[in-house]
Amino acid sequence: MDVVPSWNRRLVPRGKAVSHLHLPDGILPLWLVLAGWSVTLLLLFFSLRRARGPGGRAALPRLGFLSALMVVAMSAEILPLPYHLDLSVVAGILLGPSAGFLAAFIVDLVLALLGHGGLTVIGLNAPILAIEVVLGSILFRAMRRRGISSVLAAAATTALVLPLSTGAMVAVVWLARIDPARLHEGLAPPDFSLFLAITYGLGSIGWLLEATVTAGIVRYLARVRPGLIEEA
Repeated sequence: MDVVPSWNRRLVPRGKAVSHLHLPDGILPLWLVLAGWSVTLLLLFFSLRRARGPGGRAALPRLGFLSALMVVAMSAEILPLPYHLDLSVVAGILLGPSAGFLAAFIVDLVLALLGHGGLTVIGLNAPILAIEVVLGSILFRAMRRRGISSVLAAAATTALVLPLSTGAMVAVVWLARIDPARLHEGLAPPDFSLFLAITYGLGSIGWLLEATVTAGIVRYLARVRPGLIEEA
């Protein structure tokens, strides 16, 4: 049974009701695209500088594996919800903020080349996904220092961070002054309040699902490769 009625299903970006903009080139205003790319290039500059430091090369295989895993997760829709997993918090936990952002950028680039949004939108998608990666890394470490178990910290971090990245995605749509119906082809009422309700309504289900999966991955790694979690 479909969660979203057929007449308004197109209000939500297909494949994800949260923080990834599947917009083609030419939809967003130029000033917003340039602002997004300015932030992205700045984050790339600092992330690459950090990656050249001690341990940067050692983390490359992990970065490549997690990037590939995120691409697979973001390409697989979880029916009947218009949602797919990110695993961005997992990347933040295992890679840290800098390498985690590099993974997020790589994922956005690959997805754009596969047709999940235009190339110009990468500059906005990367900072939005960086919210999940960077804050996920910081919050997880903060909770671990307070003695919270890794599994509970992973679940709580995911549940706290995803609404923030969703808010950033909604802010982009609002700043662009585009009809929510244009997020995807289809006939949908251009009602921003309805778009907001559907995005957060379905998003809350997705956040719980992602928190459960993230906690499960962290629990598994804590058993078979505890060093990865302890390094975090």
